[in-house]
Parts: sequence; structure tokens; C-alpha cells
Amino acid sequence: MDIITKSIPGTGTVRSLFGLLLLVGLLIPASRSQAQEKQKTVARFISVSNSITSEIVKRIEKVTALELRRFKQSQAARPVKDRFLIIFDFNPEGAPNTSTQFGICLELAREIQELQKEGAEVLAFVHGTVKGHSILPVLACRTIVMSRDAELGPVADSPKEASEIPQFKVDAYTELVPHRPKALLKKLFDPDLVVVRGKTKRVVAQGDPDAVVGAAPLFGFGEVASFSFLKARAIGLCEQDPLADRAAVVKKYRLSRQSVYPLLSHQGIVPARIVVDDVVDGKLKESLIGRMRRAAQEKANLLLLDLRCHGGDPEVAYEI
Repeated sequence: MDIITKSIPGTGTVRSLFGLLLLVGLLIPASRSQAQEKQKTVARFISVSNSITSEIVKRIEKVTALELRRFKQSQAARPVKDRFLIIFDFNPEGAPNTSTQFGICLELAREIQELQKEGAEVLAFVHGTVKGHSILPVLACRTIVMSRDAELGPVADSPKEASEIPQFKVDAYTELVPHRPKALLKKLFDPDLVVVRGKTKRVVAQGDPDAVVGAAPLFGFGEVASFSFLKARAIGLCEQDPLADRAAVVKKYRLSRQSVYPLLSHQGIVPARIVVDDVVDGKLKESLIGRMRRAAQEKANLLLLDLRCHGGDPEVAYEI
């Protein structure tokens, strides 16, 4: 080969070949390392029950902010960044969620909006009945996953009651859910509005220049919007595949079972996660005790120890 028989001026053939082999040796491991590193999804489940209170929303805000900050710190030096996914389960254990507490639902919707601004991916999981103002935080999530028998809406028990909801509450839906079609949001409250398919948009009001001429109404006169899985899928409101339970969500999104654990899974529980990933010695023991005390000061009543430690002093491990 030319590279072996020809010399670079001022150097020898052997030195040229050695330099080339050294360069190749340096490049190959880096390429393999980059190819082997794949993006993973770190996920957290949060149960949102029918009995959610303002205090629980505040706990959700605190815990999710802490988890997101820790996640970002763990990703700082990684060439391939992982995804951080928060899954709000609006039907824990299949129970219906029918809150009429607008203020509390508004708080949660704002927290979801803030999480998405901070870079978290947020998914609403609906596998039962969700209606009343509970639909506001669901719609605030950029991704909605439903089971085949799930029902989302209506916002009130009758079209008349929906039409009488104060305007400031109606405006909150448009403000907090700008990624949803305006006509669809308006139809939650306006029984006189007729909604049809658009030429370039999925959903528009009848009479809109983008409306498909002669299209059958998606939601007709005298009714307000509510969504079965099939209806939601048809208009692009939810993901195409129905998922029956949390296990199906884990499988669909290829989540690591080690990275998925519930946050605030039961009312009154305030969890704190502590990762232990160093050699077991006196220094680790003191650090762990300090972190546990800080968690207690922050009102945590459930400690989740993520043990990744290896080696060290067995007597210290026994003491811990």
C-alpha cells in the first residue's frame, strides 16, 4: 500500500505508519463509545386522585422540582442526554376523577405548564372517567394516553351548566392549554357552537375559512365536548394506541423498571429519594445521616433509598 512504501518529507516510513495507527487507535474507541451510549427515559408516576387538595398540589410542585433538578445535575456531563418523563395518573386504581374544584385543578395545570417549560416531558394517563374541572390539568399535558374504555369530559353535568361557567374560568382553559385547538376548548362550554374538521387544522368552528365544506359535525348543536378514546384519537387529542394500565405504559415507552417509582402515590405520603452510590465507609455514613435529617426537616415521611454502593467496611454497613 502507498501509505507503507511512501515517506512524508522529513520523517521515516515507520514513523508515518506508527502515527497513522496511533490516530486510528484513538478514534475507534471514541466512535464505539458514542455509538454504544443510547438515550434512556427516566420516568416518575404521580397519582392524581379525586380527593386532591391544594396541599397535595404544593407537595407535587416541591417533589417534581427536586426530581427535575437532580435529573439535570446527573445529565450535565453526559454526551447523550436522557429524557425526563413525568406521568400523571388521573385514575389511580381505576377510580373516577370528577373534581369540581376549579382552583385546585388550575393550580395543578399551572404546575404542569411550568414543568414543561423547564424541559420535562409530561404525560397524562387516563384509564377511567375524568370529568369536571379535572380535565383542565389533563389537557395541559402535551401528551395524553387513554385506555380503550376511558372517558374525558364533560366539564359539567349538562350543556346548560357548562354554558353558565364564569368567563374567567373559561379563559383559563385557553390560557393554560394553548396547544389545543381553540374551537375544541370553546366547545367544552358552548352548546351553540358546531365543530367540524378543517382543511389544514384538525378541528375548527363551522363557518371558519379552513372548515371542510359539507363535513359532518364532530360536535353538533346543543351538546358540549366530551371524548371517548375513539373520539379523542380521531381528532388527535390522544395517542393512537390505547393503554390499559401502568404496566402497559412502562412497556410502550420502554421505561426501565428501576427508574420508575411512584411519587405521592397515596394522600399524605411525602417521599424523599436518596441515592447512595459510593464506597461504604464512615464518610458515606455521615453523609447519609445528614441527608436523611434534611429530608425529615422537609417533612418527608417516606425515604426511598436507591442503593448503588459497592465494597467498603461491613461494620459500617451494619451500623447504617
